[in-house]
Amino acid sequence: CNVCHGDSAVGAGVLPDLRWSPTLATADTWRSVVLDGSRTQNGMVSFAPVLTPGLAELVRAYVVARANDTYAEALAAAQPPH
Repeated sequence: CNVCHGDSAVGAGVLPDLRWSPTLATADTWRSVVLDGSRTQNGMVSFAPVLTPGLAELVRAYVVARANDTYAEALAAAQPPH
């Protein structure tokens, strides 16, 4: 994933930053992209040859965790000092 979408799921600006992707919302949507190839026409190939559905869901959980961490860091940075 990091080759195209950036290290630690942080996008480099060219391709989507997965932390903010609407495909994270449901396991079914994620699976349709990552395993079923629903975005092949946009250059996102199916990873079904190398990922099981369980592994694909673990990747989604990781990206969701990265999004939550980034959001929490942004909130903390926006708080005025005490």
